[in-house]
Amino acid sequence: MKMKKCFALFLALILCLSACPSFAEVIGGASADLLWDTTDVYLNMLGTANGKIYGSSSNVLYELDTANPGKYTAAYRLDLPEREYKDGETSYIMQESMYALTGDETTLYGLVGELGSIHALTLEGDTITVGEPLAQLMEESDGSYLNVPGFVAVNDAFYLLTPVDDSSWGKNDLWELKRDGTKRKVASGAYLALSAYKDNALLVMYWDQENAY
Repeated sequence: MKMKKCFALFLALILCLSACPSFAEVIGGASADLLWDTTDVYLNMLGTANGKIYGSSSNVLYELDTANPGKYTAAYRLDLPEREYKDGETSYIMQESMYALTGDETTLYGLVGELGSIHALTLEGDTITVGEPLAQLMEESDGSYLNVPGFVAVNDAFYLLTPVDDSSWGKNDLWELKRDGTKRKVASGAYLALSAYKDNALLVMYWDQENAY
């Protein structure tokens, strides 16, 4: 049977958000090739701030070159925090990983560590420093990889998608985390991605199972 519709844009989640430039508006007239990895590094996350596009992998942050798709104009070392881990009676210190990037009009943010703490990223010389936690997704971790299909910053809040459970592919919880420490689950469903949108709305892409095939 011919596939009729794979995805639908779900705009029913009208939240108290201020207008925020979309990813397409930030890129402007730049080539869509910017969304691909640069020629000599592997990128697994993207974010925008101050009208610039950033990509990252491991402990390096790249400022992508909008005039030359596939290239970057600068590379900065990420000064990620360290954390003590325990394996039975043995403890060891490891550098945290960054799992996602997002940004607003002025600031770039990183989702760091297994607890999902959110930090502002600031350039100091040739190093990106990680600020104090602004919000945190979890109180404790089971040591598993932090999977966050969506991560958006708007005003004083952050919005994230996390899997409902390990056995439910494509079913995610939508969380709102505020800088005052409050956290709430906004909704659960077959949400695949999200973005801040105009007219005080949160744009969510979801899997439309009934019309998928």
